[in-house]
Formats: sequence, C-alpha cells, structure tokens
Amino acid sequence: MKLTRHMMPLLVMIALLCCSLNGFAAHGEKKPEKKAILLVAFGTSDPEARKVFDRIDEQTRKAFSDVEIRWAFTSKMIRAKLAREGKVLDSPETAMARLMSDGYTHVAVLSLLSSARDMETVAGTLMKNIPGRKPEDAVIFMGHGTGHHPADAIYLAMNQVFQEIDSRAFVRTVEGNLRELDISEIPFERPTRF
Repeated sequence: MKLTRHMMPLLVMIALLCCSLNGFAAHGEKKPEKKAILLVAFGTSDPEARKVFDRIDEQTRKAFSDVEIRWAFTSKMIRAKLAREGKVLDSPETAMARLMSDGYTHVAVLSLLSSARDMETVAGTLMKNIPGRKPEDAVIFMGHGTGHHPADAIYLAMNQVFQEIDSRAFVRTVEGNLRELDISEIPFERPTRF
C-alpha cells in the first residue's frame, strides 16, 4: 500500500502516542523526560534561501537552549537533491522515528507557519522589504503549493492576509489552488509593472 501525504498527520499522531507509551515498555522504570522540537518545512536547496532557515534555527535554539532542535523537509525532491550533495535531511516521519529511537519522550512538531499571527507577521515583514517597490506596483509571492493535500489551504489564507495589507499583493503557487492569476483581480487605477 502506497502511503499518501494525507496519512502524515496520522503517522505523526501515532509517533507521538508511541513516544508517550514508550515509558511503559521499561517494565515500571520511569524514563527521564527528554524534549525535542522538530521544525518542518517544504525545504530548499538554494543556499541563499537556506539562510532564512539558518536564522530560524538560530532563534529557536536561543529560545529553547535546553531542548534538542531538529529539522525535517516534506519535499522528497529537495531531500534527494540535498542527499546527492552530501546533506541528508529526514522526512517528518523519519525524523519522528529517529527521535523516538533516540529516547525522546516529548516532541513538538512545528510548521514554520502555524497560526494567523505567524501569517500576519510574515506578510507584513515581506511587504516592508521589497526593494524598489512603488505603491502602484503589483507583487506576486510564489510558493510551491500542492494539489493533493489540505495544507494547500495555507496559501489561500496567506493570499487573503496579503490582500488585506495591500490589494496589489498576491500569493500564487506552482501547484495547487492558486496556480493562475486572473489579471482582472489587480486594481489598475495606476500603471502596474510586472
């Protein structure tokens, strides 16, 4: 049976349950609490984009200095490309299994965008940091997207957040629900450059 991306949340829940039941296998011995944070992203093979993940890693380690921090990339293609370059990164499922095997009893799995506040912060920061943008310029932020997973809804939500900040800011994706941009969506009160 081929596992689909729809099964990932189920696998994570099973892994978390197994972590919590792990102490029962010691026949009455209480295992010491061991905590970890698993940061999960689609992934990137671009060195410049990787600097963003490095900064997130640095800030997370600073905020949780007594907790193990690990990464997982959801993109099989990105993981394979990085492996060819000698950089091995786990899928979320494999990372959870490794953490369990390493004796971690409590694992927080964090997506890089996990709340409305996260989306508002990211959108606001991006809009303030577009070099050379004039108020009349339309901006399209590109994401990967996925046509076969509920997580694609994040892109729809991000598009809404950007639209609330600026009616000329859009999110579009390579795959999924936001693949096309209808030019009629862009208000043309002033000239627009693409």
